[in-house]
Amino acid sequence: MSNYESNSLPHNYMIHPYDVICARGKNAINHSGNKHYRSLIQHTLQRYSKARSKYEKTIIVTELIDKIKKKSPNGGFIKKNPTTKSYYQVSDHFSREKVGQNLRDSLGFQYKSSTKAKQCKRKRYNATVANNVESIIRSNHVVVNHMNELSNTLQYQCLNDNYDYIKSSSAIDIAINCDSSTTSSINGCEDTEYYINQLFIKTNRDILEALKKDHGLLQEFTQAEKSNK
Repeated sequence: MSNYESNSLPHNYMIHPYDVICARGKNAINHSGNKHYRSLIQHTLQRYSKARSKYEKTIIVTELIDKIKKKSPNGGFIKKNPTTKSYYQVSDHFSREKVGQNLRDSLGFQYKSSTKAKQCKRKRYNATVANNVESIIRSNHVVVNHMNELSNTLQYQCLNDNYDYIKSSSAIDIAINCDSSTTSSINGCEDTEYYINQLFIKTNRDILEALKKDHGLLQEFTQAEKSNK
């Protein structure tokens, strides 16, 4: 008899509906006693997570084991002997280890699921707010005019260089997506790069001033953020 084996059960022992079969596989997972046990684990998680000391956790584990034994006094936590093919009651030590481990595993899975759900929610929130903010900005005709002016200037500057990206892009997309790294290859000329960088700086400054003067935009930004929380 191993250290984990407490009491051998009769060879013809009939598994009780509330026995917890300590094994892997569908038979154990789908057994009514194992389902009941998993339900007890879930109902105990909150209390277990709030336990401040090892002693409190030990009490919780003991109470859960007692509930199982009360439901099935002749069995409880049982396991099959691979040699004799008979079931036996596992030791209290084994039961405590099993319950404690299952509580910790379930608690860890719960935290991981919660964290993952929060991350997905945050990604959806950021994407929605970004789309709303872009729509709000595009609704300001002064901003759109500045973007179109910048786009037209860039297209004119790059016309002789066959700069396909700028020529084929929409006016606002060019203004939003272009940066100094994009324009540095135009003409291969430092003067051209300097000119376009200055153009971006001026356009950004003009757009910021336009946004500052549009007091309604701040309210729209705030509303867009609140509506997606």
